[in-house]
Amino acid sequence: MDDVKIGKKLLIDGIPYEVIKSEHLKVAMGKGMEKTSLKNLLTGNVMQKTFREVDKIEMADISSSSAEFLYSDDSDYHFMNTETYDQFSLNNEAIGDNKFYLCE
Repeated sequence: MDDVKIGKKLLIDGIPYEVIKSEHLKVAMGKGMEKTSLKNLLTGNVMQKTFREVDKIEMADISSSSAEFLYSDDSDYHFMNTETYDQFSLNNEAIGDNKFYLCE
């Protein structure tokens, strides 16, 4: 169960999740299990899930890059990728409370 560790990105039913908590459970006369807390990377919701040794786990193909916050308007927050200079926007729902940590 090395795939289910804190910080790993998993794909469950086509939705990317990040493992934010993982606890190994040993069952008498059986194989171990991992009790996890998973954060939905699209919505930010957290769910609990237990993985058994026989469960197949699909890793999410996620990349990250550095971005610079440019400005915000009524509905969007605008950023620029610092490597490619491509600009993109995220809406208020995607930013959530992280907007309090952004500086122009």
